[in-house]
Amino acid sequence: MLEIDRDHGARGALRRLGAGAAHGLARLALHGVDWVGARPTVHGRPFVENLGRIWIGDDLTLSSSPVRSHLVTGPRGLLRIGHAVSIGAGAAIAAEERVEIGDGAHLDAFVMLLDSDYHGADDRAAPGAGAPFVIGAHAWIGERVTVLQGTIIGAHARIESGSVVSGVIPDGAVVAGVPARVVRSHHERAATHDLLACVQRIAAEVFALPALPAPTRGPKD
Repeated sequence: MLEIDRDHGARGALRRLGAGAAHGLARLALHGVDWVGARPTVHGRPFVENLGRIWIGDDLTLSSSPVRSHLVTGPRGLLRIGHAVSIGAGAAIAAEERVEIGDGAHLDAFVMLLDSDYHGADDRAAPGAGAPFVIGAHAWIGERVTVLQGTIIGAHARIESGSVVSGVIPDGAVVAGVPARVVRSHHERAATHDLLACVQRIAAEVFALPALPAPTRGPKD
């Protein structure tokens, strides 16, 4: 029994050592960032150009493979990424003013977050207009979504893939399109799910079924 306990202890130590090495490599991949919290995970090597400030909370998951992700700030820019945020491959996040990503937010692959136009519409040499934007806690940003300057995305909002987002998105809203529009809320989706579950339970009781019927089954079954 003593030998088994020692073996388990050794394995645990090796797991901790491996995790520590992985976190150390993640910090190296994020070289140039002002602050990185505990337990970062980075796949691939992101492009980091920090002329301003970048702050990253605990438990970041950042993919930069097979397509490189970019984290960029201008001289006045602040990029603040909260705790437990996940970012997919090919993401492009640029802060000339301020970009804030709330705790638990998920950004899918090829998301673009831009808080500036970078140049004027009539004069490419002139600096473009910029406005800070915020992504709320636990928001979900789908693949190939573009978020434009001045946007505020509420907590638990969901942005469907391919959307272009600007303006204010309410908490819990689901938006889609170019430009993105609210199509429903999480509350509506939850109510629909509750109604479906109720119908399934009634059908199982009436017909003495051994399990809840699948949503696709109907009168013909």
